Order: sequence, then structure tokens, then C-alpha cells
Amino acid sequence: MDVQNRLRESQNGSAINESYLYDDNGQRVKKTSNGVVTYYPFADYHLENGYKVKYYFFNGQPVARYQANGNNFLYLHTDHLGSVVLTTYSGSGGVRDIQTYCVYGKQRSGTTCTAGNDLDTSKHFTGQDYDSTGLHYYRARYYDDHLGQFVSPDTIVPDATNVFDYNRFMYTRGNPLKFNDPSGHQAVCTMDANLNWQCSDNAVTGGETQDINLADSTRSNNPNGTQQFLTTMATIGVVSFGGAFAAPYVASLWPAAVEGGTATATAACADGDCTNEVQTVNNVIQPSNINTAYQIAKEGGNHAGFLRNYASRPVSQIQKGISSIEELIVEHRDKIINPEKYVPNFRELDPRRQEALLTRVWPNDIQRQTEQLEVLKGLVDEILNQ
Repeated sequence: MDVQNRLRESQNGSAINESYLYDDNGQRVKKTSNGVVTYYPFADYHLENGYKVKYYFFNGQPVARYQANGNNFLYLHTDHLGSVVLTTYSGSGGVRDIQTYCVYGKQRSGTTCTAGNDLDTSKHFTGQDYDSTGLHYYRARYYDDHLGQFVSPDTIVPDATNVFDYNRFMYTRGNPLKFNDPSGHQAVCTMDANLNWQCSDNAVTGGETQDINLADSTRSNNPNGTQQFLTTMATIGVVSFGGAFAAPYVASLWPAAVEGGTATATAACADGDCTNEVQTVNNVIQPSNINTAYQIAKEGGNHAGFLRNYASRPVSQIQKGISSIEELIVEHRDKIINPEKYVPNFRELDPRRQEALLTRVWPNDIQRQTEQLEVLKGLVDEILNQ
């Protein structure tokens, strides 16, 4: 472990078989496994032994993987926890691999649970990366499916009112069939419109039913609202949908009837009080107001000077700025993929300088440019809506 209690290396006897490097936020940016070096400049993209590997996500779950060598493109099929259970070829649609899991994440073979990964992808139990050490990388820390718990204690107590959260090594409060832990910090089971997870009062064992009228909320600013609504309703226990909702959903992921606010749904609430469940659905249908980069800049925070520089310009000039920043983002992403194209002597640089460019300098440039892009788009939207 390092001084911040993060796994630094693993050993097999006296030999180091894997070592890790982390950024200032504690996220893994480099892994060396039996001589193979992998860089992680982004959560969904990495360079493995010089080859790029990119994952595609939908509603928080991995759905496809592109790899520059080998089996170039695979579709990933997941269960309710996000665990990859099936991979298929993109061309033929044929099955590549099938894998099932025991309750705490080991491979299942008949009635036997064994360690390992038979999938042609590092995404494994609950969609997390599976390392050759047999540990699962859960962002904040590592999980051991043999022990059924994390290998290091949590640095926080997610819920001081929940006695399970005082066991700092426990995985998903001892309920891995229902809960997931995307961050390595907190057991979660329901995702809201802001991609936050909520788990209170949603075990469905009976109780009252209550109509939830979607006409009370506006969701036109939430393009993922329908999928997240269905995810939430499935979790808290929907016993019936109003016909106005069900029929359009069959035909489209964005039913017109719901857009018009005409549908209702009935949910079963385990504790006899649907307050938390209704609030969860309202959060899905109507996202809370969060500070975007544009709002932060308007209030004098990051990029305030950048915003002032464009505030008095015509929309046409702002849109040119948007195009320029988009080109810069594309260029910086290409720098990470093809560094020698922009730095001819890249391979001759000190390895620490290589790491700095790939994992900090260029990703930070992309983050800053992405925020500036959001500032300009917010400014254009406000001007056009006046």
C-alpha cells in the first residue's frame, strides 16, 4: 500500500506481478502487469501495450468494447448489477463468451465457484475491471471476490445511521444480489437523472400502492429520462403502468404520451410510505438544478473571465469559438492516442514526462476545454432563449 492506503503493488512471492500509479484524485492512471503497461487517461479509454481500447456505456453500464488489435469490436451484455454475462461479435452477432457469477463475484461453473475471468474483456463482475491478481478495481479501492469484501477500509462512512457502514471492509452491506458499488465507497441500487444512486426504502415486499402522476414534472431537459424512469420503477417495484405510458414505450424510448404528462404509474412501497419512492421518481423525471460550468462562470467562479470575453459578442462569433474548442478537444484526444504525431521524440522522453503528458497534462487540457465549451454553449442557449 502507499501512504494514502491505495494498493501500490502485488507480489507473488518476492516477484512483483502488478504495480499501479494514481492521479491526484486517487484514480488509477497506470498499471504494469507482468511487463505489460496500460495507461488510463479516461474512465472509458485506455492504452494497453500501445494499443487503444475504448468502452462504450449506456445508462451507466458497459455495452461495447473497441480494441485496436485482436477481436476489434464486441458487444457486452450485462445483468441487473452491470456484470458482463455475455459478449457477442459485432459483425455476425455470434456469441464470443458466456459467464455467470456466484453471489460475491466469482465465476460460476455448475455449482462450483472459482476465481478467474473467461471473458475477452477486463469488464467483469458489476462492470468493474478484473485484474490478473484476482482483485476487482472499484475506483476507490480493490475488492476480493474470494473474501467477499474490500482489501482496504473505506475512507468514509457513507451513512452514519446505517450500522453496516461502520464495517469499513464490507461489500454492499452484505447484500450483493441487490446492491452495486460503482465508486468503492457506497452501496447503491437506483440511479436518478443526475446519475446519482439512491437506495432508501426500495425493498418491495408489500405495503400500500400509490399513483405517481408524471404530469406534475417536466422532463424535456432530460434526454435519458425514460430509461432512468424505467430503471427506477423496476427497482422500487412497479405493479402497473397506465396504458398511456405502456403503449408508446413499446414503440419508442421516448413516449409522446409521457412527454405530454398524461401517464401514471403505480408503485408498491415496502414500508407503507411511498414518500421516498415518489421523490426518487420525481428526481428521475425532473433533475435537480445543478451548477453547470456556465452557471459557475456566471457566478464569478471558474472561467468567469473567459465568459466575460465572449458575453458581448454576437452569436455567430460565439459559435465560431465553440467550433474552435471542439477542434482542440479532438486534437488533444488524438495526442493521447498518437503522441509521436505531435511530439516526434516522445519515446525518447523521460518515462515520467511521458506519464505526465498522457495522464495529467493533456487530460487536464481536455477537461478545461470541455468546461469552456459548456460555458459557450450555455451562453448561446441563454441568448437564443431571451
